Amino acid sequence: MTVTQYDLFTGTPPHVRYSSTSLAAAEDITPNISRLQRQILSVVRAHPKGLTRDEIEIYTNLRHTTSSARVRELFLKGLLETRIDPRTGKSHRRPTRSGKQAEVCFAVQ
Repeated sequence: MTVTQYDLFTGTPPHVRYSSTSLAAAEDITPNISRLQRQILSVVRAHPKGLTRDEIEIYTNLRHTTSSARVRELFLKGLLETRIDPRTGKSHRRPTRSGKQAEVCFAVQ
């Protein structure tokens, strides 16, 4: 997956610079998500192997309660998902800073 600047920084799809109609069209195709949701989604998209909620907190520098709520909203909107590990038949998991196993979140393609 190629990561573009709009994935990492603005979350706005590509558009013609200084063209208000092009920007409006780009914004129309952008899902209706908040700034914090867009920040989290951009970080997860930049990591094809997914991120745990703990890793999302680290990369975004958001507090646990803020990050967890926004991640849940992105799951409900169908923009984040978990994936089944074929070796275990369970969702992909990785250890957190505390050493406990946590589900890995992936951006929906």
